[in-house]
Amino acid sequence: MSLNFNQIFLENLEQLWYIENSCFPYPWTKKQLESALKQSKVYFFGIFVQEKIIAYTSLVCLGWEGEIWNLAVLPNWRRQGVGSYLLSKSLDFFNDKDVKEVFLEVRESNIPALQLYLKFGFKKIGIRKNYYPDTKEDAIVMKKVLILDRMK
Repeated sequence: MSLNFNQIFLENLEQLWYIENSCFPYPWTKKQLESALKQSKVYFFGIFVQEKIIAYTSLVCLGWEGEIWNLAVLPNWRRQGVGSYLLSKSLDFFNDKDVKEVFLEVRESNIPALQLYLKFGFKKIGIRKNYYPDTKEDAIVMKKVLILDRMK
């Protein structure tokens, strides 16, 4: 089985929305996803197995700064390296765009995601209190400096 990292476009909206609803307790609406897909500085990428998207990420590039909005892997594809592959390819994309720092927020209870981000060199830099509207859970703000990776 081969995993393919490709950009997601508006014609993939239904699959994207399915993943969103399968992965998040407070998912984006179809309208929010559609709006984000139309933004010029927002990029959606997916891991495709044949024609089916099994994971996706949404990335924002604002000059030298990048942000990961979402990273989601369908439940039956977790713990198989798909998330690591998706994050690795996302960081390659940011490098290609000359992004120097990447930021993200993650639920403090999402231990698998925290472990993944730490494994890839993200550092905890802050807390957003009551960030998630469904549970009022805090978000951990994380940052990775890519310029250091380029210097190695």
